Amino acid sequence: MNLETDKINIEFTRVDNIGKNIQIENDNSNFIGQYDYNGHKRVIESDDEIHFSIIDKADNSLIGHIILAGLKNENDSIEFRRIVISKKGKGLGKESISLIKKYCFENLKAHRIWLDVYDDNMRAMGLYKSQGFKIDGLLRECIKQDEKYRSLLIMSILAIDNQSNAMNINYNNRRFVAIENSENAEVTSDLIFHYLQNDNIITSDYSGDKIKKGQLIGLVDNNGCIDLRYHQVNIRGELMTGICKSIPEIMANGKIRLYEKWIWTSGDKSNGESILEEI
Repeated sequence: MNLETDKINIEFTRVDNIGKNIQIENDNSNFIGQYDYNGHKRVIESDDEIHFSIIDKADNSLIGHIILAGLKNENDSIEFRRIVISKKGKGLGKESISLIKKYCFENLKAHRIWLDVYDDNMRAMGLYKSQGFKIDGLLRECIKQDEKYRSLLIMSILAIDNQSNAMNINYNNRRFVAIENSENAEVTSDLIFHYLQNDNIITSDYSGDKIKKGQLIGLVDNNGCIDLRYHQVNIRGELMTGICKSIPEIMANGKIRLYEKWIWTSGDKSNGESILEEI
């Protein structure tokens, strides 16, 4: 087995790594389930499950793990039960999922990979959608946590979906408006982003309620994800700059929704999230 990129290795988990894996789970307990020592050991020893560790090549450190289940499933449907990573915002989750999809479809000969995710975990949902997973349905208020009920989305990807997973979205002459924004954003719903694209370079000039003049430039990858930089002068006469990562979703009407995570590189240097939809 050779599951690696320039940044990470994925290898079978050793029993002596269970303690670190438990610590990483506990640090992310709001969005994933947790196993105790015996639970992790059971998965490692199971012939129907696989426990993988994610290793950062930069320092050879254990930074997360992945659990697959249903290896004996007679319908060739593999459960992507868990992924957790301690180093966030570096693209390591995306690389890990790409490697696991390849392993499931090529090595395990899976027909389908499925998972569940809390419906309020927008970051994870956007990541899975960018990797070709589609929403199958909603399990309403099926998990009780801290005296509250939470809902799970069921998502899946088929082997045939994966073969054509590269979305190759062209944003040229598409227009977007914000439908959700963090409070520290300067973008309002009256502002229209008119995207222009040449090769994999995207640009836009924009202005609106709180912004006198703004410009952005970014790069689009093969999955339609955008890595962009922006600068703008607001109505207070301040020059503001920032970085934004956008993950696309193709909606049922064929238009694009963008899930954005951004950070100011000026001012208070706070971060936030936005959702844009094509108009």
